[in-house]
Amino acid sequence: MMWYCQHIHVDMTVELEAPPAWKKQPRTISRFREVLPQVLAMSAANLVVVNLTVALFVSTLVIAEVYDPNANSTDYESNSTVEGDLRMDATQASWFGSLPFFCQPVGSIASGIIVQILGRKRSLALINIPYFLGCILVGTAPSVTVLFVANVLMGTTVGFTEAPINSYFGEICQPELRSILAGSAAIFYQVGMFVLFVLGGLTDWRTTALILSAMPLITILVLWRVPESPIWLIAQGRIKDAEAALCWLRGWVEPSAVQDELEALIQYYENIVALSNQENGEVKKRPSDASPELAGLLPSNGLQMSADEKKMSEQTSDRPKSSRSTGSKVLEMGKLILQPESLRPLILTFLAFTFYGFGGMPSIRPFLVMVLDEFCLPIETKWATVVVAATGFLGSVALISLVSKLGKRMVVLTSTAACTACCLLLGLYHFLSILPATRTGDQSYLVATWLPLLLFAIFSFANIIQGQVPWLLVAEAFPFRTRGVVGGMAAASFYIMSFLAAKTFLSMDNALQLYGSFWFFGAINGVCFVYLYFQLPETEGKSLEEIERLFAGKKRRSK
Repeated sequence: MMWYCQHIHVDMTVELEAPPAWKKQPRTISRFREVLPQVLAMSAANLVVVNLTVALFVSTLVIAEVYDPNANSTDYESNSTVEGDLRMDATQASWFGSLPFFCQPVGSIASGIIVQILGRKRSLALINIPYFLGCILVGTAPSVTVLFVANVLMGTTVGFTEAPINSYFGEICQPELRSILAGSAAIFYQVGMFVLFVLGGLTDWRTTALILSAMPLITILVLWRVPESPIWLIAQGRIKDAEAALCWLRGWVEPSAVQDELEALIQYYENIVALSNQENGEVKKRPSDASPELAGLLPSNGLQMSADEKKMSEQTSDRPKSSRSTGSKVLEMGKLILQPESLRPLILTFLAFTFYGFGGMPSIRPFLVMVLDEFCLPIETKWATVVVAATGFLGSVALISLVSKLGKRMVVLTSTAACTACCLLLGLYHFLSILPATRTGDQSYLVATWLPLLLFAIFSFANIIQGQVPWLLVAEAFPFRTRGVVGGMAAASFYIMSFLAAKTFLSMDNALQLYGSFWFFGAINGVCFVYLYFQLPETEGKSLEEIERLFAGKKRRSK
């Protein structure tokens, strides 16, 4: 879920930086004061990520308590209870654990439209309502049916979350802070998982869900105190509000301190509208035509449209309104997607998400307590989940710290190799130690019980790095003309593969047993390593134009 500063490149020899490299304001305040409000705004938005994590993984705690492998689905057709406790059979548990990933694309379809209408901040605040209702439903569920309803509600809301949070991340920060602050979402993601598993270790799943229902309400209150995205406000013609938002975000400064940046934002939006009109062959009023306030704030020089842009704009104004059918537009987009600069990164990210989905952690996470319990760890299983979450948090911090220094190739190849080794060793340990102890009842086979806990910790650390790098590629690898469509396709592939991986885990466990499942995970990660070694180019430190040329050319990997 990362959004990087993106430029606009169209086949009309027009190129803009997007958002533009804002003019540097004269420094009138300390750097700490300048950065602090951006950190606060990002932290407020990242509270939504905590709620998203709860929505995705509260099923882990529920399944640990209600899954009954000996249950028969016909016994629970009416979601009956046994001595007051809910029970799920294997089919219900597999659907319950994977359902949030299945529902996510449904929310994503509508989120882009809603965020344009309501704005980033308001959308982020409103999506906390279904998160709150979902937690309440889980905590008070009288039947398995209600649990499923709650999971569908929260899974769909996860889809609604992505558009507003990614847009807000990219539009409030200064360029030099954008990558670091946007990357902080991975940290909050792991914090949410850590808090969830800690509460799960201290209380039962119902109490945990009810306690965490307070988080969406807290998030709404915190978001109320931060400003809206300035560029969205400009798009609505609310220039004074955009100016006030910039004053807040740049250190609670006076309006005169943000005038250059405000003018650059306005000019950027004007140019986007002009280019959109050129591409569509339509004549539309630009915002400054309809807003004297906006027109008065436009700079008289420096950021004006180039001569070529003006010439094309004049030519466009003489064209009749485009009469292209929807079918022809779809066909044109299809042709653009099949071009190498779009198709190659799409295949790369799709396969990376596929390997990640079937590489272990997404498969076992809904059933994590059950899996850890089978390894006879030296600590209570619920606290072992806390260890896994804590090391995942450290992995997300390491990613932010190392990716700019080592590059994406080194980081993802190292983490994938670590995942391969951990999965193979976990399978070997289960085969040589756990399996004989289970069959014979001889506990002497259970030696070095700390080893699987260590391997799970390393696996969690490396896996979060391995899974985040494809998201970085989604943010930067696609050309502008197809970025929205192809980026959405790549993101949807992550959730589809995560759904399939979680849905099929119990069946795979029954067919291959747990050691065979981990050997399968190790094999998938090994194939992933080979594929990325030969197909992943180094994109770190390159401009978006350079990345586009890299994928359009024949050179596939960095020397």
